[in-house]
Amino acid sequence: MKPEAPTKFSQRTLTFADRVAYQRAIEKVYWRHRIWPKERPDPKPSLDAIISKAQIEKKVEDYLRDLQVLEDCWQRPITPEQLQAKMERMAHHTKQPDVLREIFQALGDDPFLIAQCLARPVLAQRLITQLKNEERVELTKVAWLRKPLQSRTSKAGTWALSQYQR
Repeated sequence: MKPEAPTKFSQRTLTFADRVAYQRAIEKVYWRHRIWPKERPDPKPSLDAIISKAQIEKKVEDYLRDLQVLEDCWQRPITPEQLQAKMERMAHHTKQPDVLREIFQALGDDPFLIAQCLARPVLAQRLITQLKNEERVELTKVAWLRKPLQSRTSKAGTWALSQYQR
């Protein structure tokens, strides 16, 4: 189960409708493997009863927006090497190889589709989270450095004022 991204990323493109259809296929596999609680007397509903087309479309819009943010805001588009590494990690470190195999099959065992519709969205979300965390840490450092300086300055000013008033 080792998907390989095409060595040359072909000129293939996916429309939004294509991406929504492939995302639905992925969700269908996940739903099939979702366990229905024993304490629920009703039968497990169909995927369509649980997730609407609009929700799937929003999921696709969200990952496409994440990809755009990586490129536009952080100038960090996902590289073919990162994508290949993510696909290899998924294939080698999954805790549910049967589910992953089914997802690959739902995507026609097509490395391009696996890369674009499974690996790229997961990688984009991870990178966005990582960059936001790095940004938060940096802002925290800046705030921490400023606060002690301001408090020292205000304490010194208060001390100087108290000395002057004596």
